[in-house]
Amino acid sequence: MNIEKIKVIFVDLDGTLLNNENTASERSLNYLMALKERGYHVFICTGRTIEEMKGAFPIPFEPTGMVTTNGMAVYLDGKLVEKNALTKELVNELVDRSREVNMYYELNPIAGKRRIYKEDEQWVRQHVLSGQPASVEDGEFLSRENAMKDGVIDWIEASEHDDIAKIYFYNGDPEEIERFNEGLTALGKVQPFANFSSSLNNIEVIVENISKASGIRYVLNHYHLKPENILVFGDSYNDVPMFELAGNAVAMQNAVPEIKALATDVNPYSNEEDGVYLYLSNLLK
Repeated sequence: MNIEKIKVIFVDLDGTLLNNENTASERSLNYLMALKERGYHVFICTGRTIEEMKGAFPIPFEPTGMVTTNGMAVYLDGKLVEKNALTKELVNELVDRSREVNMYYELNPIAGKRRIYKEDEQWVRQHVLSGQPASVEDGEFLSRENAMKDGVIDWIEASEHDDIAKIYFYNGDPEEIERFNEGLTALGKVQPFANFSSSLNNIEVIVENISKASGIRYVLNHYHLKPENILVFGDSYNDVPMFELAGNAVAMQNAVPEIKALATDVNPYSNEEDGVYLYLSNLLK
């Protein structure tokens, strides 16, 4: 790794910067801000929307920018500079498909609260009320529990949407997710879109040809830089595109094998051990 060429640092959230309680450490955030003061461009690169990041940072944190919703939106210096949205027709089709099999879903707009139709509330809540399945990681189930708290979800009446950046699907049974994904693959041949998973229990649908990598490319173009100038941290399947793009890619110790195979280095520390801070503080002394 050529440290002198590194100009931009992209850090994933879940399973990377965040611990299993979905919170970043003050030490990590302070160090990232110190790197920004030293001249590095520091970016969050996540599958989460802005709304879903609430509560993740225990102290004020102002990175250079963010690539959110798996590349569907890009922020620079607090301003939204790039955005994409799913078609109304595709949103309606996917909601209908989730209802057919009682698949938990959330409609994630570019800005504002996540949405679920009021008529689906009873069976959607049951996915959480039934308890945490053995296959579901603590952080993911905690996110679902938090989503069901008052004021987090906007339980809406039937309507059309032209601002949905992502649809999130969840099921406690990985086999149900796999079967649902098979249907999405078939649908994608008719209505193109991209889908990613950050665990075996979820699927996230976004616009075709959009990924964390496409968001990173926007940033690279903005700064007139190359892939060799970036360092990325990640742990899961939706990080594959940015690992394939980046000149320097660090897999967390807790990363899935597919990510470790793509990495230029494997962090000896996990997200639970404040691995991002420990790796960076040793690398960029």
